[in-house]
Amino acid sequence: MTERTTCCVPFCRRSTKERYSEWICSVHWPMIPKRTRQRRSQAKRLLKRARQRLERQYQRQGSVFTTAQWGRVESAQRLESALWDRCKREAIEAAGGLR
Repeated sequence: MTERTTCCVPFCRRSTKERYSEWICSVHWPMIPKRTRQRRSQAKRLLKRARQRLERQYQRQGSVFTTAQWGRVESAQRLESALWDRCKREAIEAAGGLR
């Protein structure tokens, strides 16, 4: 049987074939406040831009980059990760009737 990723909300039986470390199904995703979803989307775009910028600078500078340049990428990764954790927490709370 193939490996499937299940929704991270407890007792939700929905799953996807896609390979994710964590996933929120289409039933629980709308339960997350719109502003939180928007902030996570913004953080994902920020992370993508930070990685692209680092890649451009890396090639321009002869295959080296500074600590400050890498720090921007790490900061964007931490922000996106924190917002994902918030999305999970809010989806679980909403599914459990705590909101």
